[in-house]
Amino acid sequence: MGQKIVTLSSAATDVLYALFFRGALQSGDLPAKSGAAELRELGFAETRHTATEYQKENYFTFLTAEGQEFAIKHLVNTRFGVPAGGYIGSPLSRFISERVSEALREATRPGGIIHAATKR
Repeated sequence: MGQKIVTLSSAATDVLYALFFRGALQSGDLPAKSGAAELRELGFAETRHTATEYQKENYFTFLTAEGQEFAIKHLVNTRFGVPAGGYIGSPLSRFISERVSEALREATRPGGIIHAATKR
């Protein structure tokens, strides 16, 4: 069975980010109520009364176990689904590779820092 592909709206992404990094939140502290509703619909969040009060409140929105797993995959292991180093062949990867190659060419030319260090 394949993995389901989930694409979140920007509102849901904001709420996922807030719930993951800040924990359970009251309705007034959520970045977007529509985002919370979307996460609830996907089974990633739940809003309800809690048995334990926090600062005299007991009605919170929080990530479910599935929501925590999704958040870890998309906020810890990747940057919203994109590998931290970017995709191989991405414009950023090519740009970095070109700059590193250029710096190495300069450093190994006569008079360059690496060339000079090897001649000592």
